[in-house]
Amino acid sequence: MRTFIFITSVAIGTVCSTGRLAAQGTIYEFPIPIAPSSSQLSTQEVIFSPNGPVKTVWDSGNVSVGPKALSSGDTVVFDFALSSLLLASDLASNSDTNEMIYWFVSGSGPLTTSLTMQYEWQFLSTSGALLASNIFGYGVLRPIPGQLQGVINASQTFRELNLTDSSFAFGGLRLTLTVPNMPSFWVINGVRMDFASDNVQIVPEPTAKSLAGLCGTIVVFMRCWQGRSSKSKI
Repeated sequence: MRTFIFITSVAIGTVCSTGRLAAQGTIYEFPIPIAPSSSQLSTQEVIFSPNGPVKTVWDSGNVSVGPKALSSGDTVVFDFALSSLLLASDLASNSDTNEMIYWFVSGSGPLTTSLTMQYEWQFLSTSGALLASNIFGYGVLRPIPGQLQGVINASQTFRELNLTDSSFAFGGLRLTLTVPNMPSFWVINGVRMDFASDNVQIVPEPTAKSLAGLCGTIVVFMRCWQGRSSKSKI
């Protein structure tokens, strides 16, 4: 029999969770509604090197959750529900055509050594030519003075993936983390998710048919625009 635990003692303005017992540990779920805005989009070099690729980045910003104490074997699920679709386009004229993901979970705890931590990233409510909706990997739970952070990798850089050869849209993101074996609690208090592509746009949720047409139109427009820009430099 599954037991449900509803967390009510949560500070105003933070996201609360429901918890359910699993075979190992407890599963804590945090539903997070997000309204994508232009202020969350930026064009930047996403890999910290002199010749890193320049992408359009959607950044959720730090979202306050909990605080919630997690122990070994617990699972935490962050469900980002977007009020508008994010449309990602891969431009063939770009020499670097990979998409990129990044996540960060803030918290505290007395851990003194870094540990690997399994994660799953999922795209939800998708349309278009998405090549992989579920992405598995190992992040790092790392102590720094006064904090215990979960990050996608030790270097805190984006993970490169080939997610589309044209374009796709999504209306939600889900990040699932499994807490590794550790001698004490990890008290989480915030989460952030970033996604990068050659071009990212915010669009209202249309019908599937109109979305397919919109994806194609935007990709063609961006490729033509880049072609004109290249010719003007000659």
